[in-house]
Amino acid sequence: MHAQQTANHLCNIVRTAADFSQAWNAFFELAEKTDFIRRSQPVAFPALPDLIDTIGKDMMTRPDAVTRVPLVLRYADTGLHHGFLSAAGHPGAFMYFKEDDVGMVGISLMPGGRTLFTRFSLARLRPGSHLMADAGTSLH
Repeated sequence: MHAQQTANHLCNIVRTAADFSQAWNAFFELAEKTDFIRRSQPVAFPALPDLIDTIGKDMMTRPDAVTRVPLVLRYADTGLHHGFLSAAGHPGAFMYFKEDDVGMVGISLMPGGRTLFTRFSLARLRPGSHLMADAGTSLH
C-alpha cells in the first residue's frame, strides 16, 4: 500500500473508532514494518509537544506531571506525525494527522498494564481570541 493510502487508512480508523485500542493496534501494526521506520524522519512541529504535555497532565490527572516528547517524526510525505512520549514516567505514544486535524495519545500505566487513550484536534485561533472549553474531561 502506498504511504499516503496507508496514512489515510489509519487516519480513518482514528477518526471513527469507538474503541480506541483498534486505532492503536492498527498503528502498532504499521510501526512494526521496517519501511515505516525507514521512511519516518524527524521534523520541527513546536506546537505538538506542548499540546501533548497539556493532554498528558489531564490524562494523568496531575497538573504537575511532565510529558516529554523527545522527537516528532513524520511518515514519508504524508501528514502523519508520530512519536513516543513519557508522561509522569509512564511510556506512551502519539499520532497526529495534520491535514485531517485529528490525533491520539496513548499512555501505558505500569505496572498493571492499563492504557489510557484520548483523541484530540487542534484549532487555529486569531491572536487575541479566546476559546472556552467544555468542562467535560474527554475534551482536549
